[in-house]
Amino acid sequence: MHKNTKNTELNRDKIGILLGTIEALGDLDPKDWIVEGPVIRTRRSDIYRASHPEFAGMLCVKCPKPSKRMHKTLYQEYKNLTTYSAIMAGNSDYGVPKPVACLPEKGMLVLEWIDGASIKIRLLSTPNSRHTLLTKASRWLKEFHKAGGAELALFEPHILADQVDFHLNKKKISYAPCKKVAIKVCRDFRRETERLPASQELHSFAHRDFTPGNVIITDDKIMGIDITMNKQLPIFEDITRFLADLTVNRSMISVAVQIFLPFIEEQLQQDEKAIVSAYFGETAREKNKQVLLFLLLHMTKKMLKTAALLSEHQQSHGFRKPLILAFRYHRYWKRRLVLYNIRRRLR
Repeated sequence: MHKNTKNTELNRDKIGILLGTIEALGDLDPKDWIVEGPVIRTRRSDIYRASHPEFAGMLCVKCPKPSKRMHKTLYQEYKNLTTYSAIMAGNSDYGVPKPVACLPEKGMLVLEWIDGASIKIRLLSTPNSRHTLLTKASRWLKEFHKAGGAELALFEPHILADQVDFHLNKKKISYAPCKKVAIKVCRDFRRETERLPASQELHSFAHRDFTPGNVIITDDKIMGIDITMNKQLPIFEDITRFLADLTVNRSMISVAVQIFLPFIEEQLQQDEKAIVSAYFGETAREKNKQVLLFLLLHMTKKMLKTAALLSEHQQSHGFRKPLILAFRYHRYWKRRLVLYNIRRRLR
């Protein structure tokens, strides 16, 4: 315990020294920076909160976990935030955090601190306001896509089938029952894409990680975070990623909904209606096929991920650790059944 505390303090000291080297913050004494945290920890990064007696407001210091793409991703996020904060500066309802500085070689991104709670947290604390929260998220996304220069471009469904095949090969599912199902699911997905013709659809620079945890609601504004993508994609990519995350994330749905498929299906359709209606308005019904196809894409990817985890467990532990095994089987079958129902609606 003592060792971990010491390492955390050392990280805070380093952050304070680095903050003292940033010209945009002015000539402030590095020793006077008060660094708290990490106040938030995710799979990909640690978030610290920093303040200074002579600096107005607080800063968010994002330190990604070491990876091959860390420097590139960090700088890309800084560029994106710089661009979108300027474009959305005049918007009183929707925005993104204003970046202050980026030190990619040190693994550090500095931006303004946002006082608020993510939609993920609010769904847990105020479940009765689910429809309102999803509507706000959808409207933020629409403004984000508008700021990214949404325009019509050709969309060919077979490209999505190639993505799914790529994921299948990447996951390396070795457990025979899971592998057999995974191959069938990918084959069925390709058939669904072949049913739909190419069409002109809105494309925009995608968020690519648009989830309930990456939308922050403050007292007067809705803010989006973790914008690391710089590629134009169909707008359905972000809409359905959010929906898929709502469906599979057990912390955002009740126990009854998690266990019984009819409740999962009902909740998914309610969420879908709230998000799609808020984004498209009166034309929401016309986009039903595209929404379902992209939702099928994300759910297929998530099912493949679960199958890979289950396969890894079987290979390493067999039928030992039964509670973990039962949990993974439950998630695996839940995602398979959700896939089946989306495919049925798509037809």
